[in-house]
Amino acid sequence: MSVDNISATNSNSGQSTTTTTTTSQLKDEFLSLLVAQIKNQDPLSPMDNTQYVAELSQFSSLEQLQDMNSSISQLITLQQTNGDNNYLLYATNMLGKSVEATDPDTNATYSGTVQGYQIENGEIYFTVDGQSIPASWISSTSLADSEAG
Repeated sequence: MSVDNISATNSNSGQSTTTTTTTSQLKDEFLSLLVAQIKNQDPLSPMDNTQYVAELSQFSSLEQLQDMNSSISQLITLQQTNGDNNYLLYATNMLGKSVEATDPDTNATYSGTVQGYQIENGEIYFTVDGQSIPASWISSTSLADSEAG
């Protein structure tokens, strides 16, 4: 989940306009407002220090939340990449193994040695003695006879 943009709709005099602001623009605007507030404050009644500190801490909290969001997005991307690598590792480890598979629709059974694989639409298909078998059909695996002894 990424929160890169904030959209706002302003309706005035029957006209509607939509603007999109990025987080870096929001930071710049916040700092500009804060500087303008400090520049234009009444010298006889300056801004309360606690209010100033509170605004800075809110800004700091917002920035930390955005950094955390970015880190979580990176973690999700890394996890998805590792998931894809595990998928390929599984498929590669099946090469040369003897398998038994059953078609859930027809109950036809297949057995043989995995000679190859391909990935189509996110699903692994193993080539078993010339037949393309979805990984979900495989019910058992073992070492091929030539590897067992």
